[in-house]
Amino acid sequence: MARSLHQGSQSSGGLVRKYGVDTPEALVHAEEKPRAMARWRPIMLLRSLRIIFYADSAAVLWMIATSYCVYYTFQVAIPVIYHDVYGYNDLEVGLTFLPGLVGMTIGGIIAGKLLDRNFAVVARKNSFLIDRKKAQEMKDFPLRLPGTGVYDLSQL
Repeated sequence: MARSLHQGSQSSGGLVRKYGVDTPEALVHAEEKPRAMARWRPIMLLRSLRIIFYADSAAVLWMIATSYCVYYTFQVAIPVIYHDVYGYNDLEVGLTFLPGLVGMTIGGIIAGKLLDRNFAVVARKNSFLIDRKKAQEMKDFPLRLPGTGVYDLSQL
């Protein structure tokens, strides 16, 4: 049952029926009310696996899993090879991991800069305003080229 606004002059419509509030200010406070939590069941642990059924997420997960598999294989093989084949002691084997750490750190920084640059180029090309001071709604940001399934990474 909908309450009325302005001493009965007009119907309040959907806000009151949905949230039980009359004004947008009250709507903000209504969202802060704690919601009743569903009773936990073990099957809830599997809900997070739904992400693998989305094609774009599955592709990204596969790419990351493959690169991690290669990385982990090297991490396991390096101590064995350097200790048994080359006769390195534990300190020398440990020091052989430092160049990889430096390379991954520099690569991560460069990849982040390239992604920021690509974002700025695509945003500028599509007249998408970027506000660095507050969060923005990104649902309208063009991630794909119109009419294709290809991501716009050509400006790297």
